[in-house]
Amino acid sequence: MMSTTTAVATKSVVREPGLQSEADRILAEVKAMLPKLREEAPEVEQLGRPIQSTIEMLDKIGVFKMSVPVEYGGYALTPGQMVPVFTEIARGCGSTAWVTWVTTAGTQWMTAYSHKLQAEMFDPDWVGPYQSGAMNKGGPGVARKVEGGYMLSGKWPWASGCYYTIFHTMGALVDAPDGTKYPIICQVPHEEIDIIDDWDVLGMRGSSSNTITLKKGEVFVPEYRVIQTQDLFSGKRPEPAPAGVLYDINLIQVTTATFVSLGLGLAKAAIDLFEETIGTRGITFTNYKSQREAPVTHLQLGELYSKLLAVEAIAAENCRRVESDAANGVAQTPLDNSRTRCATAYAVSVCDEIVNLCLRATGASGIKSSYPIQRIARDIKPVIMHGQMNLETAYEDYGRILAGLPGFQEPPKAKAH
Repeated sequence: MMSTTTAVATKSVVREPGLQSEADRILAEVKAMLPKLREEAPEVEQLGRPIQSTIEMLDKIGVFKMSVPVEYGGYALTPGQMVPVFTEIARGCGSTAWVTWVTTAGTQWMTAYSHKLQAEMFDPDWVGPYQSGAMNKGGPGVARKVEGGYMLSGKWPWASGCYYTIFHTMGALVDAPDGTKYPIICQVPHEEIDIIDDWDVLGMRGSSSNTITLKKGEVFVPEYRVIQTQDLFSGKRPEPAPAGVLYDINLIQVTTATFVSLGLGLAKAAIDLFEETIGTRGITFTNYKSQREAPVTHLQLGELYSKLLAVEAIAAENCRRVESDAANGVAQTPLDNSRTRCATAYAVSVCDEIVNLCLRATGASGIKSSYPIQRIARDIKPVIMHGQMNLETAYEDYGRILAGLPGFQEPPKAKAH
């Protein structure tokens, strides 16, 4: 993984994109799932998590292995190869896409852990995604250092996909001998956690982003299942990186460059619905018996596709740039990270505009709970409201750095322990 400030080059392995034939195969098989994803989306929302059979299908196709190293049976695909896959899943079911994206993109930085942890996590017999959980620079859990590892306790909200993963990412603060605190990120096996069913929200209701806690209140986490947060953000590794350009892209760039797929897929789903209905309904309080004949519909379609083209261009450029820089050993700076985040935040805000326009153009029937556009309109809201995608904050962060001031996303500067 590449540092946020300096490039990390490993000359002993090949730095190249994942195999395109596998990326094409996975995308084609996911596209074939679109009718199933759309049909079961209401059930996913009611259940609060993706359907188990769908998780199994995605696993069989190889979706969850897209960011797993080839050394462990994965494909090591690049962000540009993964974005179309996440987009098609979101085109069918936003919640299933959220779970797929957050667990698969997050798998990339699991390679910052020891090979022993990776061998456990990437169990060839496991069916489903590999990691879920929650962490930030300040916890939210608490840990204390003991011989051979840490004793961990706490609660971790927002653990999207927690029903399906073999390990759970749990951030915690540790008291240092000098009285300061430093953050760590632990990996805890699924059998040691409990899930609190508290996910009751506006949109992405089926993403299973519940709170997780520990069955025993406090558990021992061995040293090899722990990394210090500052090491993760600085690109420091205990062992050599896997083969593939994916692992030279820092975690900020990977998650941000692929995040756009959620908004893009929902935008495409909204346009699909709009185009399906313009020939079957008129426009109230006009003489148009078919919405297709109205000039306003032509204007709306022109605007929708123009915005869609802009989002796709932003997504493609983000992926091209971060992959090229990683492949060529170009150092990633806070400005680079902020640029990717700002561009993505802007792109998903345009996706929100697309969905809202489709909702308005649908007319009053669009508010029926049985009509998919209302769910899509709700699902896009967590995408644009996610802390990483807050547009105003992204603008400010990017602008600060352009003006020569420190950005908000500088790597942690805690002391080494």
